[in-house]
Amino acid sequence: MFRWIRQYKEANSQTKYFILNWILYGLMLIASTIYVYIRLDYVRSGHQASPKAVHSTLQK
Repeated sequence: MFRWIRQYKEANSQTKYFILNWILYGLMLIASTIYVYIRLDYVRSGHQASPKAVHSTLQK
């Protein structure tokens, strides 16, 4: 692992930017997946949206 850190520090700026981009992309993907599964679990556990919100979406 320390070798990877050393290689990262010695890499050029384009490589560093590419690696940083993929790390951020991966973190966003993981965070959004966790959010979706938490929200899905919340909805499936019996919680419903307010009737006013449901009614307004059905009329459109």
